[in-house]
Amino acid sequence: MRMLLFAAAFLALAVYLVSCHEHEHEHDQGDTLEHHASQITVWENGLEAFVEYDQPVVNLPTHFTTHISNLATGGPRQDGGIVFAFKGPAAQSFEHTEEHLARDGIYVSTITFPSAGVWKPLLRVPLSEDDLRKISLPDVTVYASNKRASQSPSYEESRSIAFLKEQQWKLAMRTGTVSKTTMSARRKFPGHVLPKTGSRVVISSPLAGRIVGVTGSQLPTLGRRVSAGEVLALVEPTLPSSDLLTLAVKVAEAESEELRASQALKLANATLARVTRLQKVNAASTREVEAAQFAAETAKAAHNAAVAVKAGYESARALTKSYRSSTDDRSGGFGPLALRAPIGGFLVQVNAAPGEQVSPGNALFVVLDSSTVYVDADIPQFDAASLGSTPRAYIELPENSGRRVERTPITLLYSGLEVDVKTHTVPLVYEVENREGRLRVGMPIDVFVEVAAPRDALAIPESALVDEDGKYVVYIQLAGESFEKRELSLGIRDHGNVEVLKGLAAGERVVTSEAWSIRLAALSTKIPAHGHEH
Repeated sequence: MRMLLFAAAFLALAVYLVSCHEHEHEHDQGDTLEHHASQITVWENGLEAFVEYDQPVVNLPTHFTTHISNLATGGPRQDGGIVFAFKGPAAQSFEHTEEHLARDGIYVSTITFPSAGVWKPLLRVPLSEDDLRKISLPDVTVYASNKRASQSPSYEESRSIAFLKEQQWKLAMRTGTVSKTTMSARRKFPGHVLPKTGSRVVISSPLAGRIVGVTGSQLPTLGRRVSAGEVLALVEPTLPSSDLLTLAVKVAEAESEELRASQALKLANATLARVTRLQKVNAASTREVEAAQFAAETAKAAHNAAVAVKAGYESARALTKSYRSSTDDRSGGFGPLALRAPIGGFLVQVNAAPGEQVSPGNALFVVLDSSTVYVDADIPQFDAASLGSTPRAYIELPENSGRRVERTPITLLYSGLEVDVKTHTVPLVYEVENREGRLRVGMPIDVFVEVAAPRDALAIPESALVDEDGKYVVYIQLAGESFEKRELSLGIRDHGNVEVLKGLAAGERVVTSEAWSIRLAALSTKIPAHGHEH
């Protein structure tokens, strides 16, 4: 009985195989065999093209679903068309134009190939009349029959993390290429923003008198920009004998201070010249030259300030020469004294009102030019020994949003030669351009100082890192909708980048924003359906 059943089963199988062989030609002519799906992903010219299609058969329509993403924004293309240009065997070529999106970021095309063989596709994406982006896609093999198409190698679903383009676009998820860059080991030190020498000037009257506006009765308002030499106010002086004596003393003091500042400037310039000559014969260090340059610049600023003060008092003395003595008129009868801004900048203090009586030496106006400022970083004395002669640095400028941080390189001006006996720190003074006024004098700021020589390193943005239970991981993009988690060993951090010692290779594509969303997708028990409803 068992033998009879085995024979019957064998006979049925033989009939089935013969039947299939007899209908093989019919399958070749129809489209009833299952086609294998293919996927290709290309990142080129600022765009990502993710294309899904069935294995094409000659003279039969093939469906292509094309997803176009903007790599800079992480969003989908929202208008315009695309053009597929195919070059095939025997110098054949044709184009297929898809003028409209099926929906944001997605084009659905039906393309028929005229002959079997290997076709080279080029995708053209016109963003504007003057901006045509081209993306070279991998070769497409067109098969002579459905049977051969069904026997072709199929796209295999990996065990990667699925995250659909629609989900990526909603989050504006961005990616970047792992590459080598020059990095430096840096340490963070506290610092403060200081005014540049000579950039903050206090303006006072050398004479007692009544203050009046230049035009009408108004004085310049707080926060107004003023120019060098601009008249800020007038002082109608009253000069009793005591004030005349005070003025004479002030003139003498100003002349003495100007002379002292002039001698100090000459000495500083001579020292700078001598140290510079010594450096050329390797008898002086770079740090000594920087200290001499800083001292010369400080002396120059002090001399300029002394000259300005002396000029003000000399102007007042010139007015006294026209003084007409009168026992009843203590005003003296001479003209008003002009108070001028010695530098251009903004008025950060206005301590006077029209008609107010002022005394000599009282601060009436303060002008600040903050277009260039100093950043003073205090380095512990033991750390200072490990710094180079001219350690480079940058500062972090947090934006108002609290999310974006801008890193600005700064130029070393002076490396301290003395240790503060109270704080046991050495000052590093950097000069920073501040034309936009984002650095305010007095504000604390973090300074990242180079503590080792630059080196080439494999790096990714710090924004790509995800902390998983104390271990750093990233998510790399294998294809348009496929991702993989990698655990990393990290090195130094510099300018928003982090060195990768182990876990990634150059050229791989890593998620640089919204990586947490990929992690949540990996933890989800719900598996996203492959493909899309178009």
